[in-house]
Amino acid sequence: MAEKYFAALSWPYLHKPAFALVIKVEWDATKPDSTYTASVVSEQEEISLPAMRKVCQELQKKYDITLWHGDAMNEAMVSLLFQGANGQPIPLAPAPYIDRPDATTLYLQAIRELTRGDNKVLWFGEGSGLPGYLNNLPKDKPIDIFRFPPVAALGYAAAHLYLWLQLEYEKKPKSGPQRIIEHCESTENDWESGFFHNDDDDDDEGGGLLGY
Repeated sequence: MAEKYFAALSWPYLHKPAFALVIKVEWDATKPDSTYTASVVSEQEEISLPAMRKVCQELQKKYDITLWHGDAMNEAMVSLLFQGANGQPIPLAPAPYIDRPDATTLYLQAIRELTRGDNKVLWFGEGSGLPGYLNNLPKDKPIDIFRFPPVAALGYAAAHLYLWLQLEYEKKPKSGPQRIIEHCESTENDWESGFFHNDDDDDDEGGGLLGY
């Protein structure tokens, strides 16, 4: 089986810790019609950026990560993260859509498209805190995803993964996620109750935000 890793890092917000996660994607490279299965293999949080830097360095070694995605345009946070790196910097790149005014909507849509029960690609796994973070998002008002570090990190990784899958499926027969999330129209209900599901919930047959 071939494999690829997607890593993301979000900054702390007020009392909420910074959050780092790693997603592993597996597929059979010998089969043109192979499906892709992604799973969160690590999720970690730290209130201290120096402590988070050490966590990221350890994850880099464990999973051979060459690039992290996050809000690389926040110079103050990046500076704090790099202090004391001792020649082991965290290769941090801007996450897709990070400078878009509708970034929150796009990240939530990417998460939903990858976790939809009728075409599920991304699995959280037993013991993951991510379904809880998603389902606890405020449901009565628009949100800023950057105020919810675990969801922000998941959104960064999900957006990168989703775009990568689109490129991969262009090389294959017309199956799998062909939707272009930038072209969707958005949504006041992105964080409605029951929107995200645990991995045991595989009966979601509703249409997606992207009209697919």
